[in-house]
Amino acid sequence: RNATSIYTGATSVSAGTLAITGTGSINTTSGIAVAAGATFRYNSSTALTVAPTLSGSGISNRAVLGGTGTINAALTLNDLGDVLAPGNSPGIQNFTPNQTWTSFSYDWELNDWTASVAGTNFDQIGITGTLNLNGGSGSYVLNVLGLTAGNATGSTPNFSETDRSWTILTSSRLTGFNAANWTINTAGFANPDAGTWALAQSGNNLVLSYPAVPEPHVALLGGLGLLMLS
Repeated sequence: RNATSIYTGATSVSAGTLAITGTGSINTTSGIAVAAGATFRYNSSTALTVAPTLSGSGISNRAVLGGTGTINAALTLNDLGDVLAPGNSPGIQNFTPNQTWTSFSYDWELNDWTASVAGTNFDQIGITGTLNLNGGSGSYVLNVLGLTAGNATGSTPNFSETDRSWTILTSSRLTGFNAANWTINTAGFANPDAGTWALAQSGNNLVLSYPAVPEPHVALLGGLGLLMLS
């Protein structure tokens, strides 16, 4: 949809995808309900002032909020079936003002191992305000999803066992983060990765890192050095 709606009733996305593009707006609606199995993509340059309500239920019953538009409302996320999927392939999804997210899943996409432009090569969530992650153990899932150069599902170009890191979320203030409360799911990353992905707080941002596994001969040389010193 690429138009301004003056509809004042409730908006229900019960299946499929509703996309708002261009300068389109549905800010006169009384509410936006996104059911499990449905997707709402907000790509408009007009900020959305009505917070969508996601009704996901568990990992397999997903209600998805995606797109590149700004959500200017406090979003309630309290289930792993409530999914944020920035962009339409890689993209940046922005939120204002302060947000408190108790439980959700983050679909994070990467289309080039060596390139590092947020919104072009990898997804990012941006929050102008405070983000409070107040959920406990098992409350958050980060789905690492590999894309081809053409942004199709598949092997990520230029992959190698090299140390890499990406800022996947920015905020004005970040509270409540605990890496132990997050699960990193790499089932959607097709490359044969041998390293261990990790998520950490850096200032007010979240950074995903991939520490490469050293090649066997490097580890062996390190061992020999220790032997020579002993």
